[in-house]
Amino acid sequence: MKSKGLFLLLLIAVMTITFYTSQTDNSPATDDNDFPVSAGTQPGDHHEADENETSEVMGSQEVKAEVGFQAPSFFLEHLHTGEEYSLDSTDKPVLINFWASWCGPCKLEAPDMVKVYEEYGEHIDIYAINLTDVDDIPQVESFVEEYGFTFPVLLDEEGKVADQYNVMAIPTTFVVNSEGEVTAKHQGYATMDDLIHIVSEVVEES
Repeated sequence: MKSKGLFLLLLIAVMTITFYTSQTDNSPATDDNDFPVSAGTQPGDHHEADENETSEVMGSQEVKAEVGFQAPSFFLEHLHTGEEYSLDSTDKPVLINFWASWCGPCKLEAPDMVKVYEEYGEHIDIYAINLTDVDDIPQVESFVEEYGFTFPVLLDEEGKVADQYNVMAIPTTFVVNSEGEVTAKHQGYATMDDLIHIVSEVVEES
């Protein structure tokens, strides 16, 4: 009797194992690297969605120092004349360049900035905004004279405009079109090719 009982238990165990094994083998295989795609959404649609979102941002009138937004307004005095400048002081696009006299990359960039103004000055203005709160006026004047700046040099004496434009490093350059919208932002040293690229784009659109 005991042997029959053991046989039945072994038989039941074998049948149970066989059943669960067959269920596991029939279940769909999964891969941790699979990307679940919901109905109506294909992987190729993600770029289209991003483009639509970008176009909505580009049309926004929100003020922010980023491409596609309205540029923050400001009023700053000219280094030599004391005249007050703003984005409304001109009907041209404006290249805004944040700099300081002690900044090495600013010194490298300065000659190219002068060349760009000589070439495109009829179509775009350049506002060289000096971070005067961390600079020295005599040094600023020497810098301007040495590199032959003929465009407006404006003094950010309290650093408020740099804060408005979220300037984290210098030089930092923005281009604002005649509608007041930021069309380009370049953080750090900009080569001549960089400057011509961002300027020519806004000039062509004007």
